[in-house]
Amino acid sequence: MKRPVIRLLALLTCAPMLMAGGCEKEWEMPPMREPRYDGPAPNRTIAEVRAQYDTLSNRSLIAEDYIVRGIVTANDASGNLFKQLYVADDTGAIAIGIDQSGLAASNRVGQRVVLRLRGMAAVQWGGEMQLGWRGTYANRIPWSMWGECVSFDGWPDPTAALPREVTLPEIALSEGAAMVGVLVELRDVRFVMGGVADFTEGATATSRVIADRGGRTMEVRTSDYADFATERLPSGYGTLVGILTRYNDLWQLTLRDLGDVRDFPQP
Repeated sequence: MKRPVIRLLALLTCAPMLMAGGCEKEWEMPPMREPRYDGPAPNRTIAEVRAQYDTLSNRSLIAEDYIVRGIVTANDASGNLFKQLYVADDTGAIAIGIDQSGLAASNRVGQRVVLRLRGMAAVQWGGEMQLGWRGTYANRIPWSMWGECVSFDGWPDPTAALPREVTLPEIALSEGAAMVGVLVELRDVRFVMGGVADFTEGATATSRVIADRGGRTMEVRTSDYADFATERLPSGYGTLVGILTRYNDLWQLTLRDLGDVRDFPQP
C-alpha cells in the first residue's frame, strides 16, 4: 500500500526539476551497423546474364544459383521511374521490376547490392530484357520476396554511380544490349523545344527530342508522375545524364531527376 505513495512523492520531487530541465534522461541513438555481404561469391556478370537470357522467350525462369554484384544507378525517387531500379556493374546494366512504391528509401543511388537471381524471371518489355517474377502483375518481384533476392554491401556512395560519357553517334552505332540500361552522360546537346515547352504535355508521358550540334537526335522520355514533369525545358546547349533505354529498337534517355539536367544557360 505504500508503493503508490512513494512513487507519488518521487514524482512531486522531480516535477520542479523537470520544469527546470532536470531529471531528464539523455537518450542516444544506437550506432548503425554498416551492412556487409558475407555470402557466396558473385559468379556472373550482368553482361553474362543478359547474353544467356536475352534471346529466350518472355518470363524465362532463372533456375541456376546465379549471383551478381552491382551498384544501384537509378531508382524511383523523382517518380520518373515506376516500381523499378537499375543496377549496373563494369559489364553492363539491367532493369529490375519490384512491386513496391518508394523503393528509393532503401535502394539509394550508389548502393552496392548483391543479387541472388534464382527464382527470378528474365522478362521482356519493349523488346528488352529485365529482371522480374513469373505469375505476378506486370511480372514484378513481390516486395515480400525482394528481401530474399538482395543483400546490401556497405553504405550508399552516390559517387560510385558514375555515368559513361557517350555521344549520339556512338549510341546509334552501339551493339545495343551492352548499352541498354547504362547510366550515360551526353554533353553539348539541346532540347529542340527548349524554352517553349515543358518536359511533359498534359497528364501523359511525353517524349521530347534532343539534338547535338551535328543535327543527330534522340528522345528524352518523361513520365507525367515525375516531380519535374511541369518544369520548362532549358534553352541552349548543356549536359544531360540519365538511363539509356531502348523500346522496340528506339533509343530513349530517362532522366532520374532534375539534377541530371546540367550546365544549361541560366534563364
